[in-house]
Amino acid sequence: MTKSSRLSIASLFVAAVVVAILLGTSSSQAAVGVTEGIESLAQRVSWVLPPVAVLIAIGFYLAFSVSAIGTVGLRRQLKQRIKAEESLKLLYNAVEQSSEGMAVSDLKGRLLFVNHAFASMHGYMPDELKGKELSFLHSEEQLPAVQEANQRLVQYGIFAGEIWHARRDGTPFPTFMHNSMLRADDGRPMGMIATLRDITKQKRVQEDLLRSEEQLKAYSERLEQMVEERTKELDRVRADLFTSAKLAAMGRMGAGIAHQLNSPICGGLLIIDSLLEEKRGDEGLTRRLGLLRGSLEGMRDVIDCMLSMAMIGRRGTPTVQEVDVNDMLQKILAFMGLEVQKRKVDIRQSFAEGLPRIRARVGELDQVFLNLVNNAIDSMDSGGTLGVRTQAADGAVIVEIEDTGRGIQPETMERIFEPFFTTRSGQKGLGLGLSIVREIVASYGGEIDVRSQPGRGSVFVVSLPRRKA
Repeated sequence: MTKSSRLSIASLFVAAVVVAILLGTSSSQAAVGVTEGIESLAQRVSWVLPPVAVLIAIGFYLAFSVSAIGTVGLRRQLKQRIKAEESLKLLYNAVEQSSEGMAVSDLKGRLLFVNHAFASMHGYMPDELKGKELSFLHSEEQLPAVQEANQRLVQYGIFAGEIWHARRDGTPFPTFMHNSMLRADDGRPMGMIATLRDITKQKRVQEDLLRSEEQLKAYSERLEQMVEERTKELDRVRADLFTSAKLAAMGRMGAGIAHQLNSPICGGLLIIDSLLEEKRGDEGLTRRLGLLRGSLEGMRDVIDCMLSMAMIGRRGTPTVQEVDVNDMLQKILAFMGLEVQKRKVDIRQSFAEGLPRIRARVGELDQVFLNLVNNAIDSMDSGGTLGVRTQAADGAVIVEIEDTGRGIQPETMERIFEPFFTTRSGQKGLGLGLSIVREIVASYGGEIDVRSQPGRGSVFVVSLPRRKA
């Protein structure tokens, strides 16, 4: 065999060996030691190839082995990078999709990264905020609080608290911010990382709750005050009812006394009339008997008035009779004579002649006008004038009772006819008088009106129609 033929065969053989190694050697086998590979290859080809060919084959084998080992390392690095990128992608998606605002800034406060929640709560897109200063998101009024928070961050390495921010349109809104230092592996500060939560709704709920608590407290205090007022009013009513019961008992006793006194007075009048008839020629005696008769008639009028008062409030069906209003008013004024003198009150009366009579229940109209006259006298602490006038108009009897007393305040005017309302101090008065007066007048289809000027006096006008009670 010629030399060239042997080289050709050797070349083909080397190529075949290399192909066989490439096809038959796995990635794990490629990691076998280089020395063992060389010895194995030398044993396989030494019997047929010259030394030069063997060296060539060994070179091919070495090159392939190094290439195979490098490929295995590259694959391992590639897998590690893919896993790292997947972890970073997961972390990025978590930060971007978080409902909490997140931001990273450098040590000078320049924003390096913001997630979507952070940007949207301020009214921006994330790209619009990158590179901006943190102060860009605060108004001038909010900056002192921000600077204080930054000082605490530098001092303690962390800050957590309420900080107000400003939206794109300048609207302020409250946030809860947690801010901490971002450090390198060696502990060196690199920047700041912050999480932000918009607490506008929570603040509104807190404010509503606080407002509700304040309202509830005010209602509670008002309720306690009302309970206290009602308790005092009930105590006063209880005392008034007790007083009323005592007055009723005194009225019944007075009625009994009046009946006892009325009989001898009537007898005395009969005797005087008889003496006047017998001693008609004796002017001196006639004059003295006339004075005595007048005194007895005055006493009888007072007793009649007392009897009328005693009949008020009695059970049973009241008696209805024709009432001369002028005569009734004169008896009431006579009954109040001592009180009028005590208070130095001047009485001016003007009674219309021929005043129509009123059909009324016994004692009721007496109570109406006695209350009004008594109130008028009571309003004049240091004297004054009491005017009592009657007239007929449009089929009704009009009675006016006027005083020059202290008058009624405007804020009190609307309440004077309410039950148990009184302007008198202490236990002086039940607060029932005007309420009962209006009720009685209304039961006759009548009306009662009042005009008053504080410090100048009042006028009560009672209108009673001429019809059956």
